[in-house]
Amino acid sequence: MNASEQATSIERVCKIAAIANLMIAELPQMKVDLSPWLQDNESRELDDPHSIDLAFHFPTRNFTYQGHTLLMQIRLPVGDRSELRPTSIELSGHDFKGQQWRLDTAIQATDTTEEFWGIMPPLPHAQMKLKKISQKVINLFDPVSQPGS
Repeated sequence: MNASEQATSIERVCKIAAIANLMIAELPQMKVDLSPWLQDNESRELDDPHSIDLAFHFPTRNFTYQGHTLLMQIRLPVGDRSELRPTSIELSGHDFKGQQWRLDTAIQATDTTEEFWGIMPPLPHAQMKLKKISQKVINLFDPVSQPGS
């Protein structure tokens, strides 16, 4: 679901803003899009109400990251709507030909697994940076690492 639609509480607005700021800090040339999905019937059928979706656009196709747009989908637990700890994060790179690659970060209680796949993944140093970004996003949702906890 578009991040703009998921901004339903102060806590969620703060998390979404922190994610956008984190991405811009890591990749300053990017522009943030809080509503990457169209508001048409076809898109609505694929809508996941248990995710926060953001897009980040390079000014032109970026060969290091093998795409023009990065889509970030942060999947939340299905049950408790107040729970803001993600179950997984998916980053994918897209250009005019479609999706070029995907990084799946699955979050378990004791471990995090990360896996790249696709026809044209980012260069190795860009893969490391994207993994670092995913980990920082996970940390944003960790109540232990939050101030005042």
